[in-house]
Amino acid sequence: MSISYTEPLSRAVERATNICFRPFDLGKWFVLGFACWLARLTEGGSGGLNVPVPPIGERSAEGAVVPGPVAAIGDPEMFGVALVGLVIGCAVLFFLVLLPLLLWIGSRGQFMFLDNVVHDRALIQEPWKEFKVEGNSLFLWRLGFILVALAVVALALTPAGLFIWRYGSDQPPVMTMLLLLAPLLLVAFGLAYIDFFLRAFVVPIMYRERIKATAAWRRFGPTLKRHLGSFLLFGLWVVILAMAVVFGVLVLVVVTCCIAGIVLIIPYLGTVALLPVYVALRALSVEFLAQFSDEFRIFPELAPAMAGGAPPPAAPPPGPPPALGPDTG
Repeated sequence: MSISYTEPLSRAVERATNICFRPFDLGKWFVLGFACWLARLTEGGSGGLNVPVPPIGERSAEGAVVPGPVAAIGDPEMFGVALVGLVIGCAVLFFLVLLPLLLWIGSRGQFMFLDNVVHDRALIQEPWKEFKVEGNSLFLWRLGFILVALAVVALALTPAGLFIWRYGSDQPPVMTMLLLLAPLLLVAFGLAYIDFFLRAFVVPIMYRERIKATAAWRRFGPTLKRHLGSFLLFGLWVVILAMAVVFGVLVLVVVTCCIAGIVLIIPYLGTVALLPVYVALRALSVEFLAQFSDEFRIFPELAPAMAGGAPPPAAPPPGPPPALGPDTG
């Protein structure tokens, strides 16, 4: 089997061009961009929150020292306890409420966005309801995966933690720390690939077969095992393409004197502005997966002219009418 990496990219770009520009519809961009934004809720955003740290004491215009938060409380130790409690409370709120909510919405959004890309349309309510079972199954799988990943990362950090606890504040050799952190790097590499395979290939299989996440992994597993090298190289190929996109965005920001950057850091508007890129990336993994079996095909075939080939031959002109027989009347 000959596996191509450029042909799926060419087809994905062609589909993104058709969806976003043939014809160009700004309303479609905003609706499809909203589905894409939902799908990417937990895939990284446009920067974190910048929380300013208040000063301990400030000087007024007259030069007098104005008490800061620590002095206002009166006891620096109590302020530290309150700050630690606030951080723990925010962490608990994030992991128990906000993160599961974002995961649930993002999992449903994965199917909304994929359905719109497959059918070249911009709908929100219909795919949200239609793929409820698959979206909820994906959410539960991702939530369990996060819990397992946290446990595995903690286990990988155990050798380094034991070493630091044993030797205290002594500066360990660089090579020793690298060896101790090597399991963490391997674990991070494996977890990143599992998450990538889930979004890139398992979700399309769930979408096509209308099955749950675990069943889709079982369908994908034999193909992944037989062609593991090809799928690993595809992950690196996507990283290279993402780096090229980032470079292009940086050039655009510089050329526009940071005006484009202001738009791109706004989460929803940034997604709409980069919609052709996200559509192409969504189509890319589906096109790549379709090379391994017809059972994995989701997209309809591109017409020859759309796929970059020669246009279909014109229909032959109609021939002359048949001659009438002799009049026997």
